[in-house]
Amino acid sequence: MEKLVMTMLLTAGFSLSLAAQNIGDKGLMKARSAGGFLSTVAHTSMGHVTPGKKLMDIPEGTIVEARYAGNGWWIGQPQGASQEGVLSSVESIKKEHADPMLMAGKEYSREIYAVESPALGDVPTAIEKFQATKKVSLMDNLGDVVVDYVHIANPMSDKKTVTQYKYCGTYMPYYISLRYVWNNDKATPIDEVRIYPSYGTDWSTGSAIDTAVGAYINGIRYNK
Repeated sequence: MEKLVMTMLLTAGFSLSLAAQNIGDKGLMKARSAGGFLSTVAHTSMGHVTPGKKLMDIPEGTIVEARYAGNGWWIGQPQGASQEGVLSSVESIKKEHADPMLMAGKEYSREIYAVESPALGDVPTAIEKFQATKKVSLMDNLGDVVVDYVHIANPMSDKKTVTQYKYCGTYMPYYISLRYVWNNDKATPIDEVRIYPSYGTDWSTGSAIDTAVGAYINGIRYNK
């Protein structure tokens, strides 16, 4: 019995060591539903990394390349940050769950209301939707993805108006990078816009299918 207990303890310890993070390990971190934030890198009296002065907010759904700094803290440099820092209110995400190709060919949308918390029966003032597809016909040097974006104002009234946009960019390892807007048969450079996938399980067909059930653009969620 004593030998069995010792074997169990050694096995548990070995399992824990496999799951533990080592300082310097790299991974992808995603800002949680309330949004995350970035702080300067500070140190405790014992020399351990800890968050210092807050540098910026990180919009919900943003994925950041990071490295482990110990004591549960990760260091990274999200889009728009002038320097790397300690990430707070983030969670680990697997590379395969951050694959932007999970969004290819699927339509995502969101409804906009006049108030932040609409009551039952309120109608949206606008609907926005987009779909990303592999680029096949536009200029080759604009990347490998086209995003068709539609804004529908007053969708439930006779004043309904529809505005369409077409963006070009590139499938990156964990997001879609949009750098051009296509209009009047020409491309105009824009400040980079990133679309991050939101991995989940889609039950709409009655069975679980691994897919990107949502997407984030600057902290705004669009649902499939």
